[in-house]
Amino acid sequence: PGERTRRVQVVPGDLGSSAAAGVEAQMRSRAYFGRTCQSGSYSNEEYSAVPLLGKKLSFTIDLSGVGCGCNAALYMTSLRQNTNASSCSDFYCDANKVCGVPCAEIDIMEA
Repeated sequence: PGERTRRVQVVPGDLGSSAAAGVEAQMRSRAYFGRTCQSGSYSNEEYSAVPLLGKKLSFTIDLSGVGCGCNAALYMTSLRQNTNASSCSDFYCDANKVCGVPCAEIDIMEA
């Protein structure tokens, strides 16, 4: 909060191969799954609610460039269900109220 975030880029590729598509995040950045991508004001309806019940979530992460004191995390929160705009100028919410709005959070990885 209060700090400008850095670049996040989508890496093109084939999800079924070793040259898989992905998301590359820089320091102080975060990425969301969204149904649309447009600049301007945010709506909580634009975030994706990924139906994982009965499914498997798998991911690969390269931590080789992460230095000491850096927190690389993958977690799920209920941004789509959150109707309260946060201090981060979006609808971000988490269990620690980082941007001022609390919501349920499931930590998948924190390294």
